[in-house]
Amino acid sequence: MSAELTKALASRRTVYKLTDKSSIPDEKIRDIVEQGGKLCSMPPPILRLKRVSPVLHTPTSFNNQAIRAVVLLKEQHIRLWDIVGEVLVERIGAERYQASTKEKIGGFRAAYGTILYFTDTAVIDQWKLAAPPYADRFAQWADHSSGMLQSYVWTALTVEGMGANLQHYNPIIDEKVLAEWNLPKTWVLTAQAPFGIPSPDWVTPEKKFNPIDERVKFFA
Repeated sequence: MSAELTKALASRRTVYKLTDKSSIPDEKIRDIVEQGGKLCSMPPPILRLKRVSPVLHTPTSFNNQAIRAVVLLKEQHIRLWDIVGEVLVERIGAERYQASTKEKIGGFRAAYGTILYFTDTAVIDQWKLAAPPYADRFAQWADHSSGMLQSYVWTALTVEGMGANLQHYNPIIDEKVLAEWNLPKTWVLTAQAPFGIPSPDWVTPEKKFNPIDERVKFFA
């Protein structure tokens, strides 16, 4: 089993040239994301609120479940990348956008969907009160959990024949994204992952690795 997992992880690569096609039904995409991270929070015991039974699998510090995900498909996905384009034009001007950035954004827009990853700062703030000795660590730990969820979903999509890449147009798009999809203002965007079947002419470049003994130490 571990060999199969390692093989799946090794197959996950960044794919920039994506199509607006999916290899699996939309419900399967939803299942992959939901099995990676529960979309509701477990309040800290100090608040004496009813606890929610954890049913999904991405670890979070103190099981706080502060990680959020939004799946955008088809027209909703296209709207996201239109928003990104609009914000960038406001920031860098239409001429510069047309010359250097429009094609790249168009590549993300051409995909089938995008997964948005968030951290709910309301949950983080609750846990800062619940566990003061660790108050300055909860945001960092949330980043760890978000990264694990992103890796899980990315690998699962790869196994299903999809390609994906990871983008970070946050925080400049946060306000418009929250407004467009009526999301809580306490949700802070951490990453955007466009995905779809890779274009037939996409060639994954060879990946070069630094010596493993510089990166892993083993003592027994």
